Amino acid sequence: MPKLPLLSVIAISFGLVACGNQDDGSAFPEGSRETPSASAAPAEEAPQTIVDVVAANDQFSTLEDLVAIAGLQDDLRGASSVTLFAPSNAAFAALPEGALDVLRRPENREELAALLKYHVVSGQFDSEALGSGGQTLTTLAGMPLQSGVTGEVVTIADAVVISPDIAADNGIIHVIDAVLLPPVQE
Repeated sequence: MPKLPLLSVIAISFGLVACGNQDDGSAFPEGSRETPSASAAPAEEAPQTIVDVVAANDQFSTLEDLVAIAGLQDDLRGASSVTLFAPSNAAFAALPEGALDVLRRPENREELAALLKYHVVSGQFDSEALGSGGQTLTTLAGMPLQSGVTGEVVTIADAVVISPDIAADNGIIHVIDAVLLPPVQE
């Protein structure tokens, strides 16, 4: 099954759902800027990789499940420093009905991995670095991802960073309010 049509269908469906959403102008709903983090760990505990931080936070249970299905734990647990733009459970719930079921199918593992790699860039980019102006980042999927800033609102593609700068030993996590969909390549 070709990769492009599945992601295209999801992108088109997501676009149709997004068109019906109303924007009240507030990029940060009341209380949404709290920075979730794993419990403060004593110095003798094992390092907290991005995979560990995701597993310890309830708002990432869908992401944790999808990373496991795609077989990307080692990519996010490795020694290389990465930045993860992590969709919350609410962001995944906003996908069109059935989209997650399709992505979870074994025959769509490559497409799922490509989608998730589109949320990861090499290196650590904290909110200050992202907020310094529009940057084009290259994802682990090999595609460009644009960051931007309007006032104090940091965006990644069409998603808003709702909880920035969650530290992990091998990188940094920014919670975003939408699942990033790679551009359709013709």
